[in-house]
Amino acid sequence: MTYQLRDIKGSVVVITGATTGIGAAAAKQLVELGCKVVLNARNEAKLQEMVASLGADNAAYLAGDSSILMWLAPLQSRRLIPSEQLIA
Repeated sequence: MTYQLRDIKGSVVVITGATTGIGAAAAKQLVELGCKVVLNARNEAKLQEMVASLGADNAAYLAGDSSILMWLAPLQSRRLIPSEQLIA
């Protein structure tokens, strides 16, 4: 049995803990795969650095804790993240 990988190019991926470790590495890899990323962490300065390194066309950020349900809905309502493209 083989596993068919899903094509995630063009998807929007929300990453918490995005400024260090696995979160930062995942953000970089996902952008390389053609995804857009929404980064979340507490340190806004580091988030700004991450967005600058990934490119503003590929990344956006929201600083604060990872209460994802509180900030995800406003992004979808402003049509920044189409629901059908969201991977959280």
